[in-house]
This record gives sequence, C-alpha cells and structure tokens, in this order.
Amino acid sequence: MGQPEVVNTAEDGKEEDAEGGGFQIPKGLNERYQRLLKATPDERARGVVRVLECIICPRAGFSNWEAFTRHCDRTEGHLETFLFCRVCGNYFGRPASRNRHEKHRPSECRRVSPAKAEEKRRKTLEVYEEFKMEMEACLKFGGEIRENFSQRIKKLFPDSSKRGSRQQSRRKVRRAKA
Repeated sequence: MGQPEVVNTAEDGKEEDAEGGGFQIPKGLNERYQRLLKATPDERARGVVRVLECIICPRAGFSNWEAFTRHCDRTEGHLETFLFCRVCGNYFGRPASRNRHEKHRPSECRRVSPAKAEEKRRKTLEVYEEFKMEMEACLKFGGEIRENFSQRIKKLFPDSSKRGSRQQSRRKVRRAKA
C-alpha cells in the first residue's frame, strides 16, 4: 500500500489524507522541522500525522504545513533567525513585526541609547547561542527546555518594549521527545 493521497477539504482548506484524517509528511521536510514535529514512531513510519503540532509548543495548532514551518522558523519561543530593531536592539522573529515596531516606535524604544541598544544585541546573540545548543540537544536526545528564548530575553530585559505574544501564552514547558 502506498502513501495516502492528500486532498484539500472544501470547508476548511486543511490538507488531510484520504484514508481517515491527518497530514501527509512532506518528503523534503528538513531535519529541524522533523525534530520539531510532534509525531509517534508509527506516524513517522506511515508518513502521516493525525494532528500538526510542535513538540515544544503543543497547544499551538496548525492547519497546514506552511503555517507549521513558518512557526518553526519564526515563533519567538524557538525561532531559527531574527532581526533587530535598528534603534533599541529588540529582536523580532518576523520582518513585518520589526517594521511595525520601527514605524510606530513605543516610548521604551525611543529612550534606549545607541550603546545600550548595541549591548542588548550582543547579549541577545549570546543568549540565543546558548538556547540554540540546549534546544538542539533536547530535540536530539530528549530532555527539558528550562525556558524558551523569548522568556529568557524578557527576564534579561524586563523594561523592554517587547510584550509577550499570544502564541507564547499557549506554550507549556514540557519534555521534548525525538
């Protein structure tokens, strides 16, 4: 028996397999996405997951692969890349968020000196490297992520103009399983 056929349902646009609900795992899904995908060994063997979930953010549901991969790359809790505000040094996972911030700069942003902004960028990069190593080890070997990236930065810079995101409030600190 081959891979289940993927169909788009007319009512909600979700990709699901024709044999009983689920999402066919794309053949070209990169290793990072594979590690972040919450799936049982049986689901991986079949190439279909019932529900698209992130292993680190299990309460954040996704209706398609594009939303899942965008989450994996850009969610502030475990982003792959980020940009800095050119003025205050805050990081942003999504270019549109940074652009919006820079266009309508909050008072906290306007009060940051260039030296403080540079220090903030440097410390953010240090924290990111530490977080990235911890997350990769957790995803590869199992274990716990003590705090996600955005929580670490918020603790380090409590007076920042950055606010917690809706998505981060849905995240539970939990044990990641490969």
